[in-house]
Amino acid sequence: LFCAFGATYLGAFQYWYQVNIFKKLFDVDKFTSQPWAEKAKDTEGLKSLAAQTAVDLTVLTLIYLPTFYIFKASVFGGSADPSMWVSQGI
Repeated sequence: LFCAFGATYLGAFQYWYQVNIFKKLFDVDKFTSQPWAEKAKDTEGLKSLAAQTAVDLTVLTLIYLPTFYIFKASVFGGSADPSMWVSQGI
């Protein structure tokens, strides 16, 4: 079950939002194609990288961790009641 959860969230969802959403929010192609020496001097690119990191950590904190612990409570909690999963998981 956790393999399926990992494939669904870490594989499908993270790929979708980090590739599709980040491309819409940030100019990732220009920064990623530069050599390291140019990246270190590109202040706009570094600001964009910091913003991407902040968005990723926000998604991790607000979406992934609660989802993971609720899923874990549903598997190991011993209850079929979804409200118990939420109360145990969070």
